[in-house]
Amino acid sequence: MLFLASNPRASYPMMDFINDMKKGGLYILGHVIIGSFEEANADLHEQFRTWLDFIDCTKLKAFVELTIAESVQMGARSLMMNSGLGGMKPNTIMLGFYDDSIPKDTHNAVKTALRRTNPLIRHCIDRNSDVKIEHVIDSFPALRDNAIDQIVMPLEYVGIIKDAILMQKNVCVLRNFSLLDKFQLRDGTIDVWPLYKIDLNESGADLTGTLLLQLACILHMVHEWKGSTVLRIIVLEKEGEKEKEESRVKRLLHDLRITAHVVMISEGSGHVTSDSCTDSFLDLEVQRRRNRLMLEHSREARVIFTALPAPPHDDHSCMQYLSAMSTLSANLPSMVLVHGVERVVTTSF
Repeated sequence: MLFLASNPRASYPMMDFINDMKKGGLYILGHVIIGSFEEANADLHEQFRTWLDFIDCTKLKAFVELTIAESVQMGARSLMMNSGLGGMKPNTIMLGFYDDSIPKDTHNAVKTALRRTNPLIRHCIDRNSDVKIEHVIDSFPALRDNAIDQIVMPLEYVGIIKDAILMQKNVCVLRNFSLLDKFQLRDGTIDVWPLYKIDLNESGADLTGTLLLQLACILHMVHEWKGSTVLRIIVLEKEGEKEKEESRVKRLLHDLRITAHVVMISEGSGHVTSDSCTDSFLDLEVQRRRNRLMLEHSREARVIFTALPAPPHDDHSCMQYLSAMSTLSANLPSMVLVHGVERVVTTSF
């Protein structure tokens, strides 16, 4: 996994979550330094050392890759093409959510998490010793305090998603992770909302659906999550097809050896479409109905996984695409929007 990180002051909850979800795989934190090579190169080594110190303090099992580029999209292309170790290349790109909201400083969240999980650091903090984490976090730039200072434009952000898909990389967009408290997981759920029919055929064509199940299952296998949460697959059923569809989904989970609760929800009279095409995703009324369903049925969710169609080819529809993402995920718990392009390796009975 490659997480395109902006500033650890705001990104730490996402970094920590991905650290759980990566299982034993490759995890890379990629960061783009904006500027000309001549001007930015002088600062490159110092920034790289700061990032390494951050990894060391937070105990994230990740590598760091920095690149210099004139724009975030060009730098992201470089990271997606060149990051990795030998033949090990990240096949999934993780992105924070794009909007105009002011990012929340998670400086205190980092220290709180370390106090709870690392007795040595807790002891040092209590003694007011020279604790590296304070200095490291303060070494990163302050977060922007207005929308004008946003360095990534909407077209550029959607362009990064398009580039990842062109490079045959899975894409995950993360939102609302400042709300996630890993020490308050108990009695919560991990909810998977495919929003369309997951079907495994001989060609393995349902790449997003199987990736949704895989990511949620891997997360639920992590010790902190497995002992505190319940994995649920929430299926939108058409009128008169509840028993048939529920039986099909349970058989699919059995074949994939995934233990999860299946929750069937009626689409009601609103006729929420349940296909995965981009055109239906751009319908904001559809996304508002889906959002209301999630608000109603995933109140206790600690994280929600759902499908993300590919961006439209037309650049003029990029703002509509972002609006659809925002409408679907508004006011919900931590959320991962997933688009799969690479076949998931599965074994079945």
